[in-house]
Amino acid sequence: MCSTTPKSARDSLIDSTRSITMNEPGRRLRVFLTLAAGIGAISWAAIFVRFCQAPSLVIAFYRLALAVLVLSLLGRSGGIWRNLPPTPKAQLFIGLSGIFLGLHFYTWVEAVQRIPVAYALTLSSTHPLFVGLLCWLLLGETPAKGLLLGGLLVLLGMVGMSRPDAGSARDLIGGGPFLALAAAFFFAGYLTVGRMLREKTDFLAYVVFTYATAALFLGLLVLAMGLPLLGYNLRTYLMFLLLALVPTGLGHTSINWAIRYLSATFVALTVLGEPIGATLLAIPLLGEIPPPLKILSGSAILTGIYMAARGEVTRS
Repeated sequence: MCSTTPKSARDSLIDSTRSITMNEPGRRLRVFLTLAAGIGAISWAAIFVRFCQAPSLVIAFYRLALAVLVLSLLGRSGGIWRNLPPTPKAQLFIGLSGIFLGLHFYTWVEAVQRIPVAYALTLSSTHPLFVGLLCWLLLGETPAKGLLLGGLLVLLGMVGMSRPDAGSARDLIGGGPFLALAAAFFFAGYLTVGRMLREKTDFLAYVVFTYATAALFLGLLVLAMGLPLLGYNLRTYLMFLLLALVPTGLGHTSINWAIRYLSATFVALTVLGEPIGATLLAIPLLGEIPPPLKILSGSAILTGIYMAARGEVTRS
């Protein structure tokens, strides 16, 4: 039976229902647990990248292209490819979101390959600065007090983590830090555009179309630069698959789902847990042991994320 409720009324009802369900303890816990699982999954990305023996642009392309393939197979029964947003404006935003995501992955992978994991991920995690600015300018979102205080503590912790160790001036050579900052900016653009789309766009459709746009964009860059897509060793292809399944398919997809219920600034702050998780993984797997100052700074970042989480719960 077709509903006779006007479309505008249905939209208002859906929006009010989202507000009510987010206030329910069960839904709130589900959102935060999903976001936490996503952060844990993306923490593996830097490790997988380090085990790849391929150009950064090729790594980024395979990561997204394989993720699109897997997610498309999962959503095939729902006719995901028939759910393209109908309005040209929404399609334009999805294209913009995909380009931001593709550029983020490219610059991020390049930074991880050039400088230590803890250093690269800390610098690329400055995206809350850009997200806060973009959301204020484009969405009119005013951060909660907990977000402001937590963000300040996060930034103080990042100052300590970003300080090069003695004898590591070589980290500044080759543009690695600048690539990491560029990755932060592109990720902020991706999150902000996603926030504008996710309220009225089917979740899986948004994710697949955004990833597909990013993969197409990177694929064109690969062809333009004449980079080979074949001829790599078996371990590298395995890392391509793991990058698609774990940090992209599980990690970024979980973040995209959670951003429908949380502010983009808060999601950006929680993603700062990635450098902590990746640094811990890099100790046994890559032999990169951070000095005490970076461990202390990482603790400050986690405390800031906790404060930001409390502020978001209070506002919701």
